[in-house]
Amino acid sequence: MDSIYTQQNPQVILRSKLISLNTACYFMCNLSYTITYRWKLTYINSTSNKDIDLSSNPTWQSTILVIQANTLVYGLYSFNFQTNVSISSNNVLLTNNITTYVQIVSTGLAVYGLQNGINGLSIGTQQTLNLNPALYSFDMDNLIQPSSLQFKFFCYTITAGSNIAVNTSQSIDLLTYKNNSQLQINRNTTCFSSSGNLFYSFFLKSKYRFYIFFIH
Repeated sequence: MDSIYTQQNPQVILRSKLISLNTACYFMCNLSYTITYRWKLTYINSTSNKDIDLSSNPTWQSTILVIQANTLVYGLYSFNFQTNVSISSNNVLLTNNITTYVQIVSTGLAVYGLQNGINGLSIGTQQTLNLNPALYSFDMDNLIQPSSLQFKFFCYTITAGSNIAVNTSQSIDLLTYKNNSQLQINRNTTCFSSSGNLFYSFFLKSKYRFYIFFIH
């Protein structure tokens, strides 16, 4: 096997990544023999272990095991590779095993407020800015819908024609800025939709550029 990892120090793999484990088997014998391979996958948790059926995986009886991305749930797994050598002339069966451990972890969200995954947009005065991460974001692990999450919006203001940010010591919650003359937002009560997933604003000043960050 390429690398062996212990249960205390498993190989960490993102759920969204393809899993490929490669092994090599060398056997020298002057007699006629047959050799077979078999992979065993076990999910390990604090209470009990659970074997996972690999019989539908076309690679489970080869030296290379491939598991598609976004297949396994988060957690710790043991991958056991078994080699069986049968010598027909004297009815001898030789077996050898090797085990490695893998930790499947979360990949995270790809958060976008604008369509087509773009990170920036230039707009003029009297133009509407509509940021909708619940619509344009996606979970790389294919487990949740971003529309079910709550997003909080922050911004930094940068003076036009300068790369020096104003108030860069900490991000600015837009709700505290809604009545500030530096950032005029044309909303009566809030800059968020009722779902908390949409930011909608109407900028009246042109001397600032606004950078919006998202957390969930």
